[in-house]
Amino acid sequence: MYERYNVSIGELRSEGRRKAVVQARQAISWIGVRELGYSGADVARYLGVTNSCVMRMISTGKKPDIDDINLEL
Repeated sequence: MYERYNVSIGELRSEGRRKAVVQARQAISWIGVRELGYSGADVARYLGVTNSCVMRMISTGKKPDIDDINLEL
């Protein structure tokens, strides 16, 4: 997934606001909360953002383009 957005894990968990970083965080938030059932707080702790940030990212009502992402769990 990180390669798709051209974002490193360190950059993903930092305070950066570059468009690719924001899109990657949104995809991870959606997958974590909507697809895998993690709480928003758990995803927020992993990403290093606030719970409200995660909830705003997933409450936009539109699913990010994640259909072709391979989730190797």
